Amino acid sequence: LSRAPAIVRILVSVEPASGNRALHIVIDSDTYYRSSTIELSGADAPRAHTMEFRHLPVGVHEVDVSLIGATGSVRAVVHDRVWIVE
Repeated sequence: LSRAPAIVRILVSVEPASGNRALHIVIDSDTYYRSSTIELSGADAPRAHTMEFRHLPVGVHEVDVSLIGATGSVRAVVHDRVWIVE
C-alpha cells in the first residue's frame, strides 16, 4: 500500500542454478503497464535482484515475476498485488 504517484521496488531472491536465464517482471493495471527483463547468468548469477518502477498511479496493480529457463520455458511464477491510493 502506498500513495500515488508511487515508487515500487521489487526484490526477487532466486537460487542460482545453471538453467536460470532471466527474470521477467510485469506490473499491470487498468491504467498502467510496465515490464522488465533481467538477464541471469545461470549458476553464476547473484541471489538477489531488484527492479524499481516509478510513478505508479492510483489503483490495484497486479505484479507477476517469472523465472525463465534456458529453453525459454517458465520455471517458476510469483504473483502479488500492490495498492496505490490517493
